[in-house]
Amino acid sequence: MTNEIEWVVDSGCTNQMTGNRNAFVKETYVSLSANQHQMKTAMGELVSAAGIGTVQTYTWTPGGGRQRLFLTEVLHVPGATEAGLISVSQLTKKGVKIAFPDDAPESHQDGILIAIAEKWNKLYKLIQSGKYLDFGLLLSKKDDTATALWHHRLRHLHLPAVLKMSNTEVARGMPCLQANNGEGRSTACLTGKITRIPFRASAHRTKAPLELVHSDLCGPMQTQSLGGCRYFILFIDDFTKYTSIYFLKSKN
Repeated sequence: MTNEIEWVVDSGCTNQMTGNRNAFVKETYVSLSANQHQMKTAMGELVSAAGIGTVQTYTWTPGGGRQRLFLTEVLHVPGATEAGLISVSQLTKKGVKIAFPDDAPESHQDGILIAIAEKWNKLYKLIQSGKYLDFGLLLSKKDDTATALWHHRLRHLHLPAVLKMSNTEVARGMPCLQANNGEGRSTACLTGKITRIPFRASAHRTKAPLELVHSDLCGPMQTQSLGGCRYFILFIDDFTKYTSIYFLKSKN
């Protein structure tokens, strides 16, 4: 059984820590020897951690309500504040994305909201119940069951096929997916399906060879030919459609 304490999201903290020994899940706590893990405080003092382990706390989100959150690799620093410090760098290392409210819609693409912090006395305090002042910070993490995530993993396979693979269990280890909120329509897919508007039909018609010749120069190619050429120039006679191609080593 763990005691519930307040947690502050700190961008300047390299390790997650608390001074409350009772906050740790008993089975996960490991004692550390003296000076085994030292850190420097904001005042420049060296302090030693007495132990390390996992802490169980609670978060609250509008869509998920109150739910448990496990913080791993939390240091027990005797004499430190009873409130816990959550390290931003440790969260991002574990794949958690942090954003301010204006960026929230983008940060939740392909992911789920796992926690919210409110601005409190110039700090960001984790919201642990439905009573809050204002959303100051949003924490989200990718969800392995997100349809859009599997759409990308399967090299932008179209949504009906992704859902069919999931629902018929033809792919081992693939979770059950559902289509919602337009997931699976990635920007790359939409861009790739854009077509160019065709050129307008020309009213001019040639009546003899060489009256009009179309030409185009292409290059440089990434790989040169056996003859050392990286360019080619194309000539097309508009009347006969006779085509000639010449390979070039340079533009000039």
